[in-house]
Amino acid sequence: MEENSKLYSELFDTVQDGKIIESEKNIKWKFILNYTIISLIFFTIYKITYNIFDMKFIEVINENFSRINFLVIDDISKFVNILVNRSFIIFISSLIIILCNFIYTYISSVFIFRKNKTKKSYVNAIIKVITIIELIIFVFIMFDISVNYINHAKICSDYSISFKEVLEKNNSTNADINSFLNKVYVTDIIQLIILFVINICCTKSCISWQKRIIERNTVE
Repeated sequence: MEENSKLYSELFDTVQDGKIIESEKNIKWKFILNYTIISLIFFTIYKITYNIFDMKFIEVINENFSRINFLVIDDISKFVNILVNRSFIIFISSLIIILCNFIYTYISSVFIFRKNKTKKSYVNAIIKVITIIELIIFVFIMFDISVNYINHAKICSDYSISFKEVLEKNNSTNADINSFLNKVYVTDIIQLIILFVINICCTKSCISWQKRIIERNTVE
């Protein structure tokens, strides 16, 4: 009778409400695995989609502004407008991949807690791992976004010499091409700052949300 009681007690500690009470180590590794796989899937889709749209912009730029001898002053405004539009494409696509962090959080939790629970004493240790994962995602995304904007600025630099020659050839009173391209530079900087702030807020919110989800799936 005593052995049966002990066996029942051990079983109760392992399974409650039809869910397995996982160890701290197992829960941590499941979160690491889930976040890694899910984020890589979404990031791959994002990069493929972004590159398809970006190639179209590059084609338009090369087709319209690569022939230096045919460029006129009005082409500078067209060039700036195209690059500003490209800036907004970068911004919108970057914003989407940042907000996907909420999806990683939700899906990771669903996969883990549909069959598992964990102990309340493990929550803080698990959240430390989640925080590290979120910081890695934050840095990775900001690095990719920064590279996109740097490449964007490089296009300005590559064409600035050609447009400077156009201004000089037409005896323009304002031969500083940067005065035209400042609209692109300012747009890029403002967007990058906004994305940085949004990414910080999103990361903090996801960590807090993940903690609440974990706490709802704990036992004493």
